[in-house]
Amino acid sequence: MDSTALTDTELADEIEAAVEEAMGMLVRHFELITPAAGIGLAFLAGQEHGIEPTATAEALRGTSTSTAAPVRALREIRQLIDPQVLASATTVDELRSVSVEAADRIDAYLAEYGWRVLGDDVALPTLAESPDALVRSLQSTSTAEEHPVDAIGDLLDRVPTHDRARVEELLRKAGKGYEMLDDNSAMLCWGIGVLRRLVLAGAARLTESGVLDAPEQVWMLRSEEALDALRGGEIRDRQARHAAAAAVEPPDVLGGDPGTPPDPGVFPHGLRTISGAVGTYLALRFPKPDQRVETGRVDCDGSTVATGFGIGARAATGRAVVAQDAMDAMDRLEPGDVLVCPVTNPAYNALFPIAAAVVTAVGGPMGHTAVTAREVGIPAVVGIGDLGVITDGAEITVVGG
Repeated sequence: MDSTALTDTELADEIEAAVEEAMGMLVRHFELITPAAGIGLAFLAGQEHGIEPTATAEALRGTSTSTAAPVRALREIRQLIDPQVLASATTVDELRSVSVEAADRIDAYLAEYGWRVLGDDVALPTLAESPDALVRSLQSTSTAEEHPVDAIGDLLDRVPTHDRARVEELLRKAGKGYEMLDDNSAMLCWGIGVLRRLVLAGAARLTESGVLDAPEQVWMLRSEEALDALRGGEIRDRQARHAAAAAVEPPDVLGGDPGTPPDPGVFPHGLRTISGAVGTYLALRFPKPDQRVETGRVDCDGSTVATGFGIGARAATGRAVVAQDAMDAMDRLEPGDVLVCPVTNPAYNALFPIAAAVVTAVGGPMGHTAVTAREVGIPAVVGIGDLGVITDGAEITVVGG
């Protein structure tokens, strides 16, 4: 759809429809938790035979095309570009000029992944708006495909012969669920990105007509205010209220401590199994502080400054870039840096190939950071708690495990 061909009223109608669609996707995002049961069943089956969650998680590596596909696409683009040309490039247009095929692949990548917002907020930018960041991703991407060990085979070797067929089938189903959950999150970011693209078109018109002083002010409006303005109505100044709201630090949960989930044993057999499986998955993705497993660490100046759940069997050293969101990270992260942030989501996917390692305040072995770090092949430590122990710009070493 060409938004420039629409009248202001027609554009407002499209934005309204996109808001409704994005809200519907947000609801479906949480409704589509069902695949978590299949993943949880695989972890429970492994635990029955003394298999630690890290081994089961490693066995699922590569099953999520939503995470693995962008990395493969970057590798394919890099193979088309001379290493010296890539090393000296600073803009994506320089890489487009290498060949028609390189230009087509770059444009296809941006068309597929470029309009996914860098977070869960429509006010955050997209890769398509800062395409030169793709240059750093390509400069840090290896052209060689990783050939991981046969993690599934190694895991099944630890399972008694009589139960291998069942565990193997559970792993196969978990892989499908793993992919569905990852794709679910990616599509949510894409839907919000579509909305952002339309809102930016409306903001440009409101700025041109003098309703706004700058396009960025559109994010200070309620959706109905922006729509009314496009349809000829007036808006009131919301800048001070927006600044006050942005300064509020939200609590971890609303309504107080939710308490301990009920024991699955209180349910009938079928529901007991599913409830236990979903609970296992959620505990591995969003572990509580008292459930932390400290298998990784972050070192600085010869001392350990933080511990958490480690991903990867190697260590990486680099400059710490302590970022509060993906937009901040995209502006400052350079190849070989260590990304340090509260948490990651699919909006950060373009940044993982740039980073030498990733450290997050929260997360578990099945969270986005852990999953993506495994796919990209970099170490990570998640769930360290307070990010204040790491100084922005300091040289740190991340030991995955």
